[in-house]
Amino acid sequence: MRKEITFIVDRDSKEYTGLAYSYIRAYEKLGYKCDLVAFNVDKYLYRVLNLIPVLRDQYMASQQRELLRKIKKTRSKVVYVIKGYFLMPRTIDEIKEQGKHVMCFYPDDPFSTSFGSSNAYVRSSINHFSTYLIWHKELIKSIKDTGCENVFYIPFAVDPDIITPPANFPDNAPEDDYYDVSFIGNSDRERIDVIKRISEQLNGWKGKKVVFGNGWKGIEGFDCMPSIGGVNYLQTMHRSKVNLNILRDQNKNSHNMRTFEIPGAGGFMLHEYSEEAAGFFKEGKEAEFFRDVEECSDKIRFYLKNDELRSKIARAGYEKIFSSGYTYSELVKDIEEKISLQPNSTPSKI
Repeated sequence: MRKEITFIVDRDSKEYTGLAYSYIRAYEKLGYKCDLVAFNVDKYLYRVLNLIPVLRDQYMASQQRELLRKIKKTRSKVVYVIKGYFLMPRTIDEIKEQGKHVMCFYPDDPFSTSFGSSNAYVRSSINHFSTYLIWHKELIKSIKDTGCENVFYIPFAVDPDIITPPANFPDNAPEDDYYDVSFIGNSDRERIDVIKRISEQLNGWKGKKVVFGNGWKGIEGFDCMPSIGGVNYLQTMHRSKVNLNILRDQNKNSHNMRTFEIPGAGGFMLHEYSEEAAGFFKEGKEAEFFRDVEECSDKIRFYLKNDELRSKIARAGYEKIFSSGYTYSELVKDIEEKISLQPNSTPSKI
């Protein structure tokens, strides 16, 4: 009998490039039949109603009923929640009462108080899940402290169906579309400070430098561009001689999705140092790392003068993705080793 799994996502997408779709493709490669159930909550309405908790909860209760109606139509005994920003604890319980195993992968910090990263539903739902998967080792203890017993470390990875190197993505762009240094990611106070200080360190250097994401403006020496995704995201990694990766606070001492997507695209990565990230890629061999702005600026100058070495490291990083199994297809196998996805199974504990 063909194995089945149902995914719950916060919103549907027509581009099929979100994290849930990478997992769906990975499970389908293992022979699973995958169903997808989406909330598709109006985020603007939700944000307004968030100011009036009673009205917010009434609105979200109607969304839960619709979700449960769709879940009841599925035959799978396993439900995989990707983030579950709008999922209420009692909804998880009702799904479990249908005899389903409900697991969650949370791609942010579930304990964050920042809008969009987490909320009261997320924090109160943690110990209702059958299994909780988290990308940051330092969050495991806090999650277990809520009463959730089955907690597993699952890092991010790359989806080679959408993240590919230039050889698989013909690129005939004019020279003006190439960048010496780029950073892709929304701004925050620390990232703005880092980019400004890099600009000061590189003062007088004429190379083309650019940042992409929400909130960037007025960075002298850097072109500030809006957020990008899909083909534009991939092309930018292809066309950047140096791809910076500056971690957010929640990713400190760990990694983010671009830790794998930059080398997965065949790009040269200059990554903010963390012990975990350096454990994925050998420093100076498969990626480069910086511990402060001065080291970052020095390495930018060095690698822009050493094309052959830069290309060699980028190639080695790309090969490491596959030799070490940093793909979602391999992650799914890892999840299957940690918990059995067969009907009526009981997950093992770490």
